[in-house]
Amino acid sequence: MSDEWEKQESGAYWTPAKINEELVGEVITIDEGQYGKNYTVRQADGKTLITGANKALLPRMVNVKVGTQVKIIYLGEELPTVKGYKPTKLFDVFIKKQSPATGPAPTTPAP
Repeated sequence: MSDEWEKQESGAYWTPAKINEELVGEVITIDEGQYGKNYTVRQADGKTLITGANKALLPRMVNVKVGTQVKIIYLGEELPTVKGYKPTKLFDVFIKKQSPATGPAPTTPAP
């Protein structure tokens, strides 16, 4: 195939395994999936990861829009209260504050 074309792969899902694992970057797309919104985050190294529509994550992402700089921290799992249900993954979500003097937070450059 010609050198002028670059193959695009499907984005990988962020599946944190360790407590305090972080996903930091700019939200570049928000897509409505079958179970809620999926956020695609471009990290500083240019790699993109997609958050799943997690029931504990989604309420914390309501103020996040395309272009927002986010930091999502995985806090671990909470055991289910109903037998047979999966544990709930817990997260903290932070958005970069806008400075009144400098305007919006800078965005991550495209690769």
